[in-house]
Amino acid sequence: MIDDAANEETKPQEQKSSVIEKGLKGLVPPMIFEWAILLSVPFADVFFLSRISDNSAAGVGMVTPYILGCFVVIEAICIACVSIAGQKMGKGESTVSRETLSFMLIVVTVVLALLATLLGSFSGSLVALMHLPQAVSVEAEQYLSIGAFILVGWGAAAAYKSVLNLYGHPKWNLAATSILTVVNISLNSIVVFGLFGFPKMGVTGVAISSVIAAFVSLAFLAIVVRYKFGIRLYDFPSLDSMRSMWRPIANIAIPSSIEPLSYHVYAFILNLLIARVGVEEVTMRVYANNIFTICLVVSISFSIATQMIVAQLYGAKQLRRAHLELTHSVKISCLIIGALSILFWLNADSLIRYLSENDNVIEMAATVFMIYFLTEIPRTINIVVTGSLKAVGDAWVITFRSCIITWIIALPSAFLLTLYFELGLLGILWAIFLDELLRSIANLSRWYSKHAGLQGGFFSVMRTELMRLVLPRNKKQMLSGEGGG
Repeated sequence: MIDDAANEETKPQEQKSSVIEKGLKGLVPPMIFEWAILLSVPFADVFFLSRISDNSAAGVGMVTPYILGCFVVIEAICIACVSIAGQKMGKGESTVSRETLSFMLIVVTVVLALLATLLGSFSGSLVALMHLPQAVSVEAEQYLSIGAFILVGWGAAAAYKSVLNLYGHPKWNLAATSILTVVNISLNSIVVFGLFGFPKMGVTGVAISSVIAAFVSLAFLAIVVRYKFGIRLYDFPSLDSMRSMWRPIANIAIPSSIEPLSYHVYAFILNLLIARVGVEEVTMRVYANNIFTICLVVSISFSIATQMIVAQLYGAKQLRRAHLELTHSVKISCLIIGALSILFWLNADSLIRYLSENDNVIEMAATVFMIYFLTEIPRTINIVVTGSLKAVGDAWVITFRSCIITWIIALPSAFLLTLYFELGLLGILWAIFLDELLRSIANLSRWYSKHAGLQGGFFSVMRTELMRLVLPRNKKQMLSGEGGG
């Protein structure tokens, strides 16, 4: 008994999570800072590349979706494993939860090795598929040939970050991302401007800087997880345990991979359309994407925090509380995203002038940013609600609906608006807006109809929830019959 007690004292972090206690207020701020810093890395890369040429920025921007598409698979595996682990924590099954995380590392390692090999081996062919202008394709292939190593660093780090988020320690992810950014910007400055006697290495130097920064950050995370919190992730589960884990994880991971991969293939086709329109449209798209990445930071942060909370509440059978956490998260994130998007739209010309001196690119900025503004709120709803649906194991239906909307409605709309009506880049952006709007409605419908824990049909429930959002607290209680708690 003494030995058992001693063992319990040596592994407190493996058995407890502070996610529910911290709530959105405790989890979201450090996640926002973490993702802001993390997603500033591509923006910093684009800034340094723009110092080389617009062709360099456009080339890297066009092939980055290949790396992100592979990363999506890793993220899906992490989401699935952490969702199941969170549910087990909610049920008090900490040992099974820890074994699920160990299983995650095994799968992530194998999949990363496969994807990195494929990406590195076929970089030239992947660039050729895009039919880019020669000056752009050369830069793109140089970057993508090293992109496989960026993927390995980012993918392995994502697994460790998922573990820290699950245990309620997002501030350490913020520290790791800060290290990544400092290393990346420092090395980029050296290789782009030729500081300290180093040769100017152009696109290749920027890619190498990103690889080194990713692995430095990964090493920091591995040390923190193992030695700071004593979370053992290499006590691998038995074969029988892995067999029992596979089905529930696959039920989340497979559709969680299909949906974003479908979207990335869709985005790839849209990039081909943009490339047909012209290099200036490609450049504008890359710059706008990187600026509005800040909105994505907020959406992802709220999504991850809400997903962790909902998973554990769902495991503990507190369905009504899980619903309230989600609706609160959607409301706050949309308010923040709306404010940021308007700010970017009002300052569109100034922001683009900072990145490009091309008058044609600058002239497009105001209209392009207006469409981005309209798109960001439904995109935010999509990201937050989809994360919670996956957290409760409901991934197949939303994946099917999303693929139908994207391929049957949005993609044909993009071709129609771009080629028939000759709207160019604007036609593509309007198609993306339509896609995000319809998918946000579909995902909200699924949550409210299946997981809200409320009586009545979808529209009846939505009316009640809208009243909950706009009425004062005491009136909400009188209408709903709820007490104060």
